[in-house]
Amino acid sequence: MNKKEKLKLPSKREMIKTGKKDGKSIKLEKDILNKKKKDRPVLIYVDDEVHNLNSFYLSFEDDFAIFTADNAEAGWKLLIENKNTAIVITDMKMPDINGAEFLKKVLTINSNPRRLILTAYAEPSYLMDSMNKGSAHRYILKPWQKQDLLMVLNEQLHIFNLEKTNREYMSQLELKVSERTRDLENALKIINNYLKLSKDIQQNILPRNLEEIENCDFYIKYLPMIEVGGDLYDIFEIESGYIRVFLADAIGHGIPAALITMIIKVEYESLKKGFFNNPAELLERINQNFLTRYEWLSVFFTCILIDIDLNKNELIYSAGGHPTQYIIEKNGLRELESTGKLIGIVENTKYHQRKEKLSENDKILLFTDGLFEEFNQGGEIYGENRLIEVVKEEQSKSISEIVEKILHKMYSFTKGTEIGDDITIIGFERKSAENKRKKS
Repeated sequence: MNKKEKLKLPSKREMIKTGKKDGKSIKLEKDILNKKKKDRPVLIYVDDEVHNLNSFYLSFEDDFAIFTADNAEAGWKLLIENKNTAIVITDMKMPDINGAEFLKKVLTINSNPRRLILTAYAEPSYLMDSMNKGSAHRYILKPWQKQDLLMVLNEQLHIFNLEKTNREYMSQLELKVSERTRDLENALKIINNYLKLSKDIQQNILPRNLEEIENCDFYIKYLPMIEVGGDLYDIFEIESGYIRVFLADAIGHGIPAALITMIIKVEYESLKKGFFNNPAELLERINQNFLTRYEWLSVFFTCILIDIDLNKNELIYSAGGHPTQYIIEKNGLRELESTGKLIGIVENTKYHQRKEKLSENDKILLFTDGLFEEFNQGGEIYGENRLIEVVKEEQSKSISEIVEKILHKMYSFTKGTEIGDDITIIGFERKSAENKRKKS
């Protein structure tokens, strides 16, 4: 029998010869293909022995839509044309290429089909190499029995369908995740826009043009944890040489605390020009207003209010639950301790005030607790003691240098961790003769 005769398939199966040895594939006539193969899983079988192709086709045509090729190139072409292929089977030994090498390229064309090697030669090196590199899922020895091979093919088809379902599920999941991510990104943009607006509002309620207050140097660092924060300060010259400084720290941080600062600002602004020489009475009024008007909000905060009288060289202060603040003297520190409870806790709270003398070179250091309640990577708190040490080491320097050194030391201590609270520092000193000359 010559080669052409070998290529003929049984006419009762309505098969026609469309390929030739050395490069042509064998396939069903188009009308039969459309009729019989439409709903069956696609299987591609590549073998240089045409009688193997015929035998395989006749055995499994009722179970699979079978495409056959007698060489590697034709097999790869069939795979490209049939993107929904479920199983690819190849003979191990072919004239120009072995089955393992054929499947390696199959893997690059379409990695979805289950890949099998059908061989009469149990060559461990080739077979194990294919299995280990993932180009083959299984190998089957010839001669095969129909029922045994059909069981294997159905098993591989089941795995293919499971993997296909998983891919479809993952694709849908990725689409959902993509949609949800896009929604979240849009929501985040809106939130960021609101945060930026909130930041602009909060920044604009802080005092400006402090350099216009005569004989005073203020050095301020306002560092909210995010765009907005729960710290608030105000500096106001009631009359020439008499300056009122207010620093408040709402419990919490971020947006809720920032909203509380708006309430604090409104209440303080309506009262700050009164109660001359009486910070304690002003705090009592603020406390009562908060408990009367905002009790349902459970709003409370710490604060310190200082009246600096440059004409009398003294200050008067009152503080509600605020951390100890400091007057920096030539030879040490003088403490400004709290004189009452947090604002918004107890009705009719009495706040005390204290008077302190100020020398020409004294400096005032005010801050919120976020400055020392920061932690390093080991969970160790920075603490007030470290803060005091830095201030003592730098006390002879200008207030701006002291504040910058404090921040530098704190950031060095907490390196590698995020800041966990809002930080505000207000430094004050009398304007030096050199700065006076610069201003004039």
